[in-house]
Amino acid sequence: MANDLPTTNRPTSALPSVHAWLATFAAAVRDRDYDAGRALFADDALGCGTRSPWMVGLDRLVDEQWKPIWSVTRGFRFDDDTIHGDIRGETAWVAASWRSEGRRSSGDWFERCGRATFVLTWDGSAWRAVHSHFSLRPEAAAQPAGAEGPGAPA
Repeated sequence: MANDLPTTNRPTSALPSVHAWLATFAAAVRDRDYDAGRALFADDALGCGTRSPWMVGLDRLVDEQWKPIWSVTRGFRFDDDTIHGDIRGETAWVAASWRSEGRRSSGDWFERCGRATFVLTWDGSAWRAVHSHFSLRPEAAAQPAGAEGPGAPA
């Protein structure tokens, strides 16, 4: 996949704690570990995703987006060469492309790719996401989704 993200921001290789946050989140998705995912988010987080346009609060994000999507997802990962972000004081942002497989209603698996953006705040001991936005890549989003299963994993 071509890296079509801007290169003016520091790649997360300069931001190891944010890169570690992404790796931990990806593992939570792969393991369907909702508790591990919850530990990475603020209770009042705002999420946007494929299944629900606005989810205010972590409980809604987990119930309306994570549980329906993660349950039919395998192999979720961020594409390391597309990760960009920055830290300003106690706030960080990070954007990256992701890949996974989704399960159709027939049980067949298909590849899906997309993009994610997070806004993180430092709570004194760890980064917590206060906002997440997941979307399918434009060419994937243009495909009929009904029979293909849900789109973005988070």
